[in-house]
Amino acid sequence: MRSSRPPALATWLLEHLTMEGTKEALVGDLIEEYQHRRSAGWYWHQVLGAILASFVGGLRAEWIIVRTIGFVIVWVYSLHVFFLIVHPFRPGTRSLAWMEAHGGDAMVLTLVTLLVVAVPLGIHLAVQRSLGFRDFALGMSVGTIVMFTLRFLTDRGLLPLLSDLGTHGISKACLYISYKWYLAYIYPALPLLAAMWVTRRVRARRHPTAIPV
Repeated sequence: MRSSRPPALATWLLEHLTMEGTKEALVGDLIEEYQHRRSAGWYWHQVLGAILASFVGGLRAEWIIVRTIGFVIVWVYSLHVFFLIVHPFRPGTRSLAWMEAHGGDAMVLTLVTLLVVAVPLGIHLAVQRSLGFRDFALGMSVGTIVMFTLRFLTDRGLLPLLSDLGTHGISKACLYISYKWYLAYIYPALPLLAAMWVTRRVRARRHPTAIPV
């Protein structure tokens, strides 16, 4: 006589080898289908297919995170090389001095925000086929807030700290290199990561069954 309960081993594998958030509903649906005179072979087939799909989805989600971080690293490094090569935008040159004289810090910050957040965020969203005004505006808002927060913390916290460390015998050359490394890589990377992360989370909430990108 056919049992009304599906194979216990298959159910255990399904509960422990599939992604959180979907397995409860999946287990319930498969058990219900099995009880409607489905065979044990059918149940095993569905369980193995669900495990494989969950595994592939997990790999894809991990790859998306790696790809996002890789995109930020490549963009920030390219931006650093850009500022080294393109002379009109290098510190101390006439173009930058003109912007500071006529537009103040606002013009310089606008340029930096465009290069650090707006352009790469737009490219990222376009590649992911999710470029829309709402997502872009949200990402820009978050990225800009993070950037201005970093600037405030740098001016009020990091620079006084480095100056204080310099008076306590720590090599000024080492402090200078660390500060330049921070300005070249950490300072532009964090706002962009924050902007991309918030757009990813918003899309995940809007499409809960899709893997966020």
